[in-house]
Amino acid sequence: MTNRIHSHLSMLVLLVSMTAVFVVTGSAQGPTSDEYAASDNALMRDAQHYASDYGVSLAEAMSRLQLQEEIRVLNNRLQGDFPETFAGLWVQHAPLYRVHLSFTEYDEKKLEEYLLSTSLNGVEVTKAKLSLHELRSLQSALQHTVNQLGISADFDINLPENQVELYTTNTNTTMATIRQAGVQLSEHTKLIQVEQLSQVATDIFAGLSTLPCTGGPTVLHNDDGATGTLGITTAGHCSCAQPTQPCQGFTPITYNGVELPLQARTWSGSYDVEWHTLAGFTARNLMFDGANNRYVFGIRPHANQYVGEYVCKYGRMTGAGCGHITSLFFDGDYIRVHSDTTDLCEPGDSGGPWFGGNIAYGLMSGHLEPGNDAYYMAADYVSILSLCILHGPLNPVAPNLSATRNNGVSLSWTRYDDVCGYEVHRSQSPYFSPNEATLVVRVVQNAGFSSYVGVGDPNNNYFYVVRSLTGSDSPASNTVGEFDFALVPGS
Repeated sequence: MTNRIHSHLSMLVLLVSMTAVFVVTGSAQGPTSDEYAASDNALMRDAQHYASDYGVSLAEAMSRLQLQEEIRVLNNRLQGDFPETFAGLWVQHAPLYRVHLSFTEYDEKKLEEYLLSTSLNGVEVTKAKLSLHELRSLQSALQHTVNQLGISADFDINLPENQVELYTTNTNTTMATIRQAGVQLSEHTKLIQVEQLSQVATDIFAGLSTLPCTGGPTVLHNDDGATGTLGITTAGHCSCAQPTQPCQGFTPITYNGVELPLQARTWSGSYDVEWHTLAGFTARNLMFDGANNRYVFGIRPHANQYVGEYVCKYGRMTGAGCGHITSLFFDGDYIRVHSDTTDLCEPGDSGGPWFGGNIAYGLMSGHLEPGNDAYYMAADYVSILSLCILHGPLNPVAPNLSATRNNGVSLSWTRYDDVCGYEVHRSQSPYFSPNEATLVVRVVQNAGFSSYVGVGDPNNNYFYVVRSLTGSDSPASNTVGEFDFALVPGS
């Protein structure tokens, strides 16, 4: 049996898949024809960044990126099966590529069984004093104490060092305040002095005719548990650099000189997101990566991201760039990313997409200076505002539609897990193509639809189709109709 657990240096070849960027388009914009190809093109563009960042061949970069899904599955299994002892997983990219695991205690034979289900070799395993659960609890308690003392600070968890880190601009003053309050810091807390604390990446000047920040993913808002409204997101601090509501000093968000009406925002804790309706623009499930548009095929939730994962982004100020995740718990649940070669964020980049291949990872929130580090809110956290990021498979399947009639027409159709909702279209022609003129309603994932239009009226018969709401041209379902006939005496 091959020994998959190494305690000495050995060469590892691992890979991961990545995601995409979000765009609102007008009628003249849209993906080029090659965007209908498989996601390999998006992954290849990520691999080109990786090869440049770490000085490896393109083939090696592709190989490592393709292994990221295996690493993600392993991380989720270990975290779920060993919550009391698992202390974290992280990936080292240089000088050698390798996967690290840490536990407060572990059974080597049992761990070997987990690794045998993967293609990973040379995995490093170390022992730690605190589990990941204990580190999270320590960070939360420290953040509460420091905030209560009125100390401005940032907080993070360093998995390789198995410690909580407290960043301040003056460690002597901070330590004096803590001691004066009679607080004893844990031996697993490290105080680190920085030149300045993290900054949100709002624009530094006003009057632009484009978004003051960068547009985030297009979304469907769950309006009332049944119907939905399309919109676009950006960072929650973009229209107002204050966490409180209502905002003092509101800044309109515009696209091509057109204001996008603000619907809701939050900038508190680990949330930094707002959403706007589209003012006539068309929502597409696309992400711009600096060179091309990418379809959004899926969403990577916070729980499925890991330290060392290679991710990419786009911001209107710094453009395209990539780096590796260094923490999942910066200032709470923000995800921190580092690059040795690329400035990942500057003012104006907030709200922009983070992705890997065709999967949406999050929305840019801010940066740390000096250095290249940035941090983002995880993509699934948009649900705080009842939002679903538009996404769907490359070749979506048409729903299978049926109708029943009692006092009205009730539609039912095949539902799929990988979409946000559905569009219901109606026409008096049985051969119509769905478009904005035929749209009746957008419904969220588990909602149904009933109508009384034309029921009992033999002069007006209607036909219905349903299609998945992915933000792209999804195929329509079969057509069903509602008919009424006049009874003519003698017929």
